[in-house]
Amino acid sequence: MISGHYATALVAKAEAPKGPIWLYLLVAQGIDYLMLIFVFTGAEQVELGDSILPAIGSATIDMRYSHDLLPVLGWALAAGFLVYIFFRNWVVTAWCFGLVILHELCDLVTGYPHNFHGPDTAEFGLQLWVVAPVAGTIAEAGLGVACVAWFLHRYKVSSSGKWTLFLLMGATPFLLLPLVLR
Repeated sequence: MISGHYATALVAKAEAPKGPIWLYLLVAQGIDYLMLIFVFTGAEQVELGDSILPAIGSATIDMRYSHDLLPVLGWALAAGFLVYIFFRNWVVTAWCFGLVILHELCDLVTGYPHNFHGPDTAEFGLQLWVVAPVAGTIAEAGLGVACVAWFLHRYKVSSSGKWTLFLLMGATPFLLLPLVLR
């Protein structure tokens, strides 16, 4: 899930406008950034198999430190703590904590399975991008469009800006679909 994670930042901005959008965008995608760091340092592994992208197809991914359920709770608490230290606003803090948790929940619907903590623990997730890529695409696009609509309910944006947001968040998942179905 790419656009879906970023789209959730729009909801946070709509509900907690005192937080900057860059913060919500960073936090909403934060555990994916952590995964990249962990992969580059060798702490986590990504084997693409016949996949073009690690988010789709037959890739094997070990995300025990960035995406497993127990570490995500820790990352959410850490994000909340840091946001509170810098912004001193409980509403912004709560939304940032929630964005990390929401990232995990979205991944549990569309992404690879996530363990409780480590490969020998319970596994969770629907894996829609792998087992039902069209359903995964529709789920992500639907989330993106719903988040944009929520944001636009609170913010006045030009007509061209509205269409741009809807297209970015709603159409992006469909751009990846041909890669999944190849």
